[in-house]
Amino acid sequence: MDGKIRVLHIVGWIVPTGSGRNLVDMVVYRTQERVDTEVFCWTKANPDMVALLRDEHGIHCTVMELPHLIPSPRAVASLWRTIRRYRPHVIQTYHAPILDWIVRVISSLCRTPLNISMALTMGRDYWGQHRRLAWWFVHIGDRLTAPLVDYFTPNSTDVWRYFRDVEGVPEDRLIRIYNGIDVSRFVFTEEMRQRGRQLLGLSESDLCIGCVGTLKHQKGQAFLLQAFGSLTNQFPQTRLVFVGRGDSIYVQRLGEEAQRMGLADRCLFIGEVLDVRPVLAGIDVFALPSLVEGFPTVALEAMAMTRPCLVTNISGSREAVVHGETGFVVPPGNPEAIADGLSVLLSSPALRVKMGAAAQRRVLEHFTVQKMVTSYETLYERGLKEKGIYV
Repeated sequence: MDGKIRVLHIVGWIVPTGSGRNLVDMVVYRTQERVDTEVFCWTKANPDMVALLRDEHGIHCTVMELPHLIPSPRAVASLWRTIRRYRPHVIQTYHAPILDWIVRVISSLCRTPLNISMALTMGRDYWGQHRRLAWWFVHIGDRLTAPLVDYFTPNSTDVWRYFRDVEGVPEDRLIRIYNGIDVSRFVFTEEMRQRGRQLLGLSESDLCIGCVGTLKHQKGQAFLLQAFGSLTNQFPQTRLVFVGRGDSIYVQRLGEEAQRMGLADRCLFIGEVLDVRPVLAGIDVFALPSLVEGFPTVALEAMAMTRPCLVTNISGSREAVVHGETGFVVPPGNPEAIADGLSVLLSSPALRVKMGAAAQRRVLEHFTVQKMVTSYETLYERGLKEKGIYV
């Protein structure tokens, strides 16, 4: 580790969506000659992803497997020992309330030189829709511990503005860094398309709308289902597939609603998929009807696979997708607008090809994992130099 910047990534969970994928990309694609890394996970961890990090990339992972997001004394003590043993130059967290607050305090007590906190969502939108008290709790906790953070890294312009205007973080401590993906992995091939369509049980004449992400209210899948129901007469060969796991009650309600609408045989729930590439290659249109987002990595993956995207006009999504060029951006929570956009895409194979190609070009230009990792490593060096530390 001599001459390397030691970075301890502390994450709430390691799963194939959201911050879990960001974590894996950050540590796998780091500049190994310059940066050493370890991972500390508070709660659940996908065994395959942990095996990838440990066995294939030799990354030390500590997984506490807490049943909830309230840390136990044993977990806190384990984190303390990890920091004292590893002596990181940088601690990087992934936007998990309560857990991040504890990390900020412990890293300060251990005198870790640089504390970086990813800023992945706008808390007032995420928590405030139905749980206003929860938002105030998170807001106060973030405001109290924010002075212990050297830099926040919003993943979209909207999140950057939110942290400046609502959370009160000074502009010079806000560094916008977009999510990025490994474009060499997300390459469309006909062979992968056939694998995906076989996995999904699709015939060549079927059209398929795909939605990938955690199944919960904030992701808006219920509005997509309503929109799909209004399209079935116009497009009788169309299927809708949901990929991901989530809130059991919400998933049950989605299934019951599909049954009530007579769509059970045309809606597929396939659960969590570690490698989503065949699914993205097998679908014809990608839809992300979220009510709240930070910056949708899965939309970038679909775009890289030349899939036209329909997303909602919310933070991050409207920065990823260019309306009318790489897909459509529609109002959130509006089944009619979702249906209208999908209808245009499903009606025109030529438009899907044109928009899919433009989507791929946009990802290649703006949203690669190399750009993301380079931005973070530049920030590590900058932050350490500002504190007089040269590694």
